[in-house]
Amino acid sequence: MNNENVLKKQSVLVDALRFPLIIIVIFIHVLPDCYVTPTLELSVHNGYIYLSEIISHVWGQAAVPCFFLFSGWYAFYSKKPKLIGGGRNKFIAKIIKSLFLPYILWNALYFLLLAAYGCVSNYFNNVALHFSAGTIINDLLSAFYPQPINYPLWYLRDLIGMNLLVPLFFFVFRKFGKWSILLLLTLYFLGVENPIQGFSITALTFFGIGGYLGTQQISLLKVNSVPKFCTIIPFVVGTMLLPFFNQNPLYHYLSRPYILVVIMVLLQTTTYIHSRWERIIHFFKGMSRTVFFIYATHTMLIINWVKGAFSKIAWFSSDWGLLVGYFGIGFATLGVSLLLYYVVNKLFPNFLRLSMGGR
Repeated sequence: MNNENVLKKQSVLVDALRFPLIIIVIFIHVLPDCYVTPTLELSVHNGYIYLSEIISHVWGQAAVPCFFLFSGWYAFYSKKPKLIGGGRNKFIAKIIKSLFLPYILWNALYFLLLAAYGCVSNYFNNVALHFSAGTIINDLLSAFYPQPINYPLWYLRDLIGMNLLVPLFFFVFRKFGKWSILLLLTLYFLGVENPIQGFSITALTFFGIGGYLGTQQISLLKVNSVPKFCTIIPFVVGTMLLPFFNQNPLYHYLSRPYILVVIMVLLQTTTYIHSRWERIIHFFKGMSRTVFFIYATHTMLIINWVKGAFSKIAWFSSDWGLLVGYFGIGFATLGVSLLLYYVVNKLFPNFLRLSMGGR
């Protein structure tokens, strides 16, 4: 297969992967941020803990790094000529349109939504409201930085930071080559974190790896040349054992190499499915147009409302109810987000295109 065909195939598979990855992101938010360690007890409740920890907190760790990897590859592939002369202005304009405007818009919408919800709640509860220009401005500014009020948008915040560093990445890659990636991986594995919000070590590492492969025009599908046993065995072992160590101080040092393995397994598995069941890949590829909207909206009260609806049914507090409810909440949130996407696309298509940065 020539290079052009490989890149076309990569484009199809990467687009197809985005939809399953956003489902994993939803399931990350079904559970609280705190980790629960399962035991060896054979019970429905322990099975719920074990399975939900695997999906939300073990596999879930690889979802955002995947998006950074893909973004890095496409940001750097054939980018160098575009950063020269007038191409620099087009590059900056693209950052503003595809990243900065959606980031501002979705955080502002969530801020207004929460403000309206609070006003209505306080009105019906006869609570007096006190506003001042200073507090409103401070609250509004803090909705964007350092932590976005729509908290999944930290990925978009960091992606803006990574794109601003593209010229620096080019310089480092030209100066140090693959050693720069080795340095990033070393810092990542050691858990060294950058205190400046918007430039996390996760973003720097995976955007950087994707960027380096892009500058070298190395397809992400090159991972298929890695023997399957070199990825499947550590994937299975890591998946089975990591939930039992999620309270251990060494957990994050163990999980970071595992994340790289998960990414390789995802690319290998998607390639395999494409060779056997191409319709599945094309279905997921078609759904990829909804991914950014789901990402931006699923935590804008949707998932909390769904959780609230499930909590009103007593059965979902039982052991089997927790297990069924875990999947029910995740897929119900997905369904509501998709329904909202199609409604907005039907009624306000121009707004949808603007809010999604032209995606």
